[in-house]
Amino acid sequence: MLLPRVDPGRRRSGWPVGLRDGALLVLFAAGLTAEEIIGLNASSITLEQGRLKVTVHREEFPWAVTLSGEFADRLLAWLTERRIWATTEPAFADPQGQISPEFIYQLLYRYRHRLRGKRRSRRGSPSHTKTGLRKP
Repeated sequence: MLLPRVDPGRRRSGWPVGLRDGALLVLFAAGLTAEEIIGLNASSITLEQGRLKVTVHREEFPWAVTLSGEFADRLLAWLTERRIWATTEPAFADPQGQISPEFIYQLLYRYRHRLRGKRRSRRGSPSHTKTGLRKP
């Protein structure tokens, strides 16, 4: 899972990119497409009986997913930080405007790559001997 790799406190130029990245990954993991995520308004995310419900239109029909636990917490933190809860604002934007599907795909690639790199570094490199020294 990619979510543990996200630092929710990470900021870039004052922008809460860690919260944004976590919320985007949650929605992608919940089954939304990149196009559905960028078209999502904050008002499409509602709180029902302590759980977050995210509603999108698929093939002209409403489709909803319910989030709870850490998934709901990540999305709620983003909406609260941005102060867009229950507004018609796009749920995801950056300082330059609305994000694109390519942005989401790059984000997924970056976190997947980061995960693979961490696993490799734990196992060690095949260029090391049993003593821990690099082979010449």
